[in-house]
Amino acid sequence: MTNRLTLIYFLLVALLSNTVSYAAKVDDAFSVSKLEANHAFSAHFSYDGDVAANIQGGVKQGTKYVGYASLSLHLDIQKAGGWKGGELLVSGANTQGGGFSEKLVGDRFYADDNDVGNYTFLTEVWYKQSFNDRVDFTVGLQDINSNFAVNDESSMFVNAAFGMNAVFSQNIMPPSFPLNGLGFELGWNINDRWRWQACAYDGLVEGFEDNPANIRWKIKPNEGFVLATEWQYSHEEHGTYKLGANYHTATNLYGVYASLESHPSARTTIFSQLAYAPKKGNNVYATASLGFNFHKLFSKRHVDVLGIACVSNLFTNDEKHETICELTYKYRIVKFLYIQPSIQYIINPSLYEGTENALLAILRLSVRL
Repeated sequence: MTNRLTLIYFLLVALLSNTVSYAAKVDDAFSVSKLEANHAFSAHFSYDGDVAANIQGGVKQGTKYVGYASLSLHLDIQKAGGWKGGELLVSGANTQGGGFSEKLVGDRFYADDNDVGNYTFLTEVWYKQSFNDRVDFTVGLQDINSNFAVNDESSMFVNAAFGMNAVFSQNIMPPSFPLNGLGFELGWNINDRWRWQACAYDGLVEGFEDNPANIRWKIKPNEGFVLATEWQYSHEEHGTYKLGANYHTATNLYGVYASLESHPSARTTIFSQLAYAPKKGNNVYATASLGFNFHKLFSKRHVDVLGIACVSNLFTNDEKHETICELTYKYRIVKFLYIQPSIQYIINPSLYEGTENALLAILRLSVRL
C-alpha cells in the first residue's frame, strides 16, 4: 500500500511538472528561473512535534509523543504562463505516535488535533478555478473544514474541539482531516464584504483500517452526499460573521451553525461558534464556544499569540456534555520555528463511562518552511 501511495504521489508531482513545462512552451522566453521569480510553483513543508501528558484524572497518567509532517506542492497556472485563475495543489502527510486521547485521557474530541496514529497518506489533490475574483470552484480531494464551519482565530488551539463544530463533525461525519474526501465547492464573492459558498462531498470516506493511504476514492450513491452552504460577512473593523447549514442526503441528518470573529482592538480578537441539530438521530445536539486571542502581547518584534477558550458539546444521551478549556501561548523563535505550550482541562471526558475530569499539558514544537 505504501508503494502505491508513493507512486500516485510522484505521478501527481509529475503532472504539476508537465503543466509547468507546457506553460513554458507557450513563451520561448519562459524559463525555470522566471517561474521561480514569479512564484508560480511553490512547495511547503511543516512539522509538529508534540509531547502530550495527562497530569491528573482521565483514564490514567502518562505521556505520549504525537508527530505530524505535511508536504504540499502548489502551482499558480496563470503565473506559470497559462490561463488566468487556475490553481493546482497536491499534499500528503505522515503522522507518528498517537493514542493520547484513547489510552490516557478518555475524551471524545481529541485533546491533540494531530493524534491520528502511524500513517502516511494523501490529504489534498484539487484544482481551483477563479473568474475575476468573483466566482470560483474547487474540485478534487479536499478538507471540507478548510472553508466551511471554520474560525481562523481558533485554529491555533491544540484541542481539535476548537476546529469544526461537533454538531457537524460528529453527526454528519463529513470528509475532514485526517481523511479528506472527494468534493466540489462553489463560491461567489457578491461584493467586498459578502460571500456565499456551497459544497457537495462524498457521503462516506473509508477509515484507515481499509484505506490507510487515503487513495481508495469511491463515490457510492447509496452512501449519500454531504451538502453544506454558508453566508459570510467580513469587515476590516467589525470582523467576520458566518451563518451555515449542513445536510446528509442518506441519513437525512442536518444542522445549523453561526460563528463570529471580532476585533475590539488591534491586538485582541474575540471568537465564538454556536451550532444546533435536532436530538433525534444525532449524537451531539448543541455546541457553544467562546475564546480570546491576544496578539503580540509580550513581544512587539516577534510573532506571539496568547489564547484562552472554552467549548461545550451537549450530547443527546445521558452523558450530558463534554467541556474543554484551553490556555495556550504560541511564540515564533525564528522565522521558521515556533514553540507552543498548551494547558487543558476537560470536564466529563465521554469516551468511557465514569472517566474523571482531566488536566493535560502539551508542548508543541513546529517547523514551517
